[in-house]
Amino acid sequence: MILRFGVYIVTKEILNIGFKEYDLNRIFLTVSEPNIGGVKAYKKDGFKYEGNLREA
Repeated sequence: MILRFGVYIVTKEILNIGFKEYDLNRIFLTVSEPNIGGVKAYKKDGFKYEGNLREA
């Protein structure tokens, strides 16, 4: 659990720097679909699901 808390702090700090210091409008990430734990973690950190990338 300590590791998760550390990851949470780092993620929040990256988002804070991106939006406040670099004045970004959007930060996005990709997660492989089978990574259910990763998807849950990013949702908990404030990311929102917007859709799937199509096959090229």
